[in-house]
Amino acid sequence: MKGSPDGSAPPSRPGGSPSVAAPNALPSSCAAAWKLTLSGGEFTIAARPEAACPPLRPDRVWVLDAASGNGRVGPGDAVIWPVAPANGMAAVHPPLTFRPRDWPGPVPGHVYELLYLDLADATAARPGDDAYAAYQLALTISTYVIA
Repeated sequence: MKGSPDGSAPPSRPGGSPSVAAPNALPSSCAAAWKLTLSGGEFTIAARPEAACPPLRPDRVWVLDAASGNGRVGPGDAVIWPVAPANGMAAVHPPLTFRPRDWPGPVPGHVYELLYLDLADATAARPGDDAYAAYQLALTISTYVIA
């Protein structure tokens, strides 16, 4: 199991408490497998030809909205927005154009990327939540885009 050298313990969350969710079971080819673009207040996901990623559960794919692009996310540095609309979708996969639910729109200089959240974090997350805790166990599945 992911999280300990011998695989027996789940990954730790900030503060040391273990995650109750199963490990993220994504193929390594999903790491930044999708290209994210932003135009007219909508995001578009396109497949990168050198990578492959299967369709993903929509409840676990979220947009990271970071105030800066230094590669670090601390408390208050970023928020998350759900990709899936309120009425749902079967799966997230390219090509797809969407506007995150309840998202106020792009902010000049903000950095956006797609995250695949840990199951426990995805279940508890709400639109606009601070991204710090969820980011700790999330997997990046897209390139980033700067507004």
